[in-house]
Amino acid sequence: MSSARVEAAALPEACRAPVEELVRILTELGGSNLLAVTVIAPGTWPLRSVAVFNDVDLNVLNALRHHGAKLGRRRLQAPLIMTPTYIDRSRDAFPLELLEIQTRGVCVLGEDHFAALTFDRRDVRLECEREFKRELITLRQGLLSAGDRSDLFGPLCEAALRQTAVILAGMLWLKNEPVPESPEGVVASASRVLGLPLGGLRAVAAPGADRNFMSFRAVYDDVHALSLQVDALAV
Repeated sequence: MSSARVEAAALPEACRAPVEELVRILTELGGSNLLAVTVIAPGTWPLRSVAVFNDVDLNVLNALRHHGAKLGRRRLQAPLIMTPTYIDRSRDAFPLELLEIQTRGVCVLGEDHFAALTFDRRDVRLECEREFKRELITLRQGLLSAGDRSDLFGPLCEAALRQTAVILAGMLWLKNEPVPESPEGVVASASRVLGLPLGGLRAVAAPGADRNFMSFRAVYDDVHALSLQVDALAV
């Protein structure tokens, strides 16, 4: 793998140098054990990626952690570490996460281990239901943890937008609809396909939107409505 060429041409220009640095480090540390590197949703920061190894070697991961500060300065998250076997056996447990990599990932080194994945529709629907219910709990606990800090409504709403977009992508997949690249696009498409206004999520996605309790409540109401709809979704 050390002689493989990094296929960075498909990435936005701002991503190319950081990704090439990440691949260089992974290649030096992993050698022939490194099979592939995929960048998830290139152009969004911090950059997320998946490194696929033949086997997980904790010595390699221990060495990689010492590059954390350097990668952080490059606005790179630590890569997700997977193996081909782990990917295949996780299709029923984590279909939403793998679907996101499949639909929004760009393989920059080696073979794309996600392109040919198939998923059981029942597994996707079940994880959508589970994740919406988990998100409702997260929002409630986030509200309680905010205390008197109204400035925390912004991060809570933005995190909810990102997480909801991943789940909505799964619902669009179940409806055989294309998945837009941006969270804003996913929300807009899901609103049309599902027949829900999703005004709270749309407002959070708008530049310069207010971030207060009322906007938080509107987001919560959207997530709650989605949780009820996916609970009854036939597959």
